[in-house]
Amino acid sequence: MAAGKPIAKAVHYCCQGYIFEVEREKYEWVYGEDDRGKVDTSKSYWNRRGKWTTKHSSWNAQNTIRNIIFQRSIVFKNWINKVGTEEAAQWRTPKILSYNLEKVYEETKDQYQFPWIFTAQILSRHLRAYDLLYRKMFGMYEHYLSSPVYKGHLFKFVIEDADSEFNILINEVITTLERGNTKPVIRLNDNMWFESMNAAERVTGVPYYRIFHCCEGDIPHYEVPLTGEKMEFRYATEVQHK
Repeated sequence: MAAGKPIAKAVHYCCQGYIFEVEREKYEWVYGEDDRGKVDTSKSYWNRRGKWTTKHSSWNAQNTIRNIIFQRSIVFKNWINKVGTEEAAQWRTPKILSYNLEKVYEETKDQYQFPWIFTAQILSRHLRAYDLLYRKMFGMYEHYLSSPVYKGHLFKFVIEDADSEFNILINEVITTLERGNTKPVIRLNDNMWFESMNAAERVTGVPYYRIFHCCEGDIPHYEVPLTGEKMEFRYATEVQHK
């Protein structure tokens, strides 16, 4: 298409299903008569988008795990824009950082489709699970401190160390590597490790999007409808760091 690289790239990701629209326009692949063997886009689009639903009224079939991760990263962007790069580059505990982010989130939460609960534990597990995303987008650094005064993780964001090209093509952050359903998880009931949320779904029968919300701290557990068993899941990165 006759457009600059960022726009053309964004349209490409829109067609792949990573983002909803580009400059308020939606795009989809169009196949010609010679493109035999291609899957009909009308049938494949929502498969590529990772269609899922929940009982929450604000979450519908057009929302994906990737969009949740992306929108939650925007909270960090708004916070950094508000406090400035020098302030963001200071080490913070998850408790202090969650307090700072929650204030920004409350001011702009009408912009987001997905509610987010802020606690030190929930924020820490989110950042460690998607550390590559935050390192590339915001130059995030993580440090584990063990001292008589404080024992736990510290985080800071050095914008100068972020990937500039990655930031220009910001929609590229939701790549296969950063899809939530590919993250290794552990079922706390029996400490069973799974290479991905999809793998956990195949073994346990728990929908991967429920596993994602459990890992993020949005819900405390998943209750099996027939047996009433409560399954708890966590990102493997969180359990490994304990």
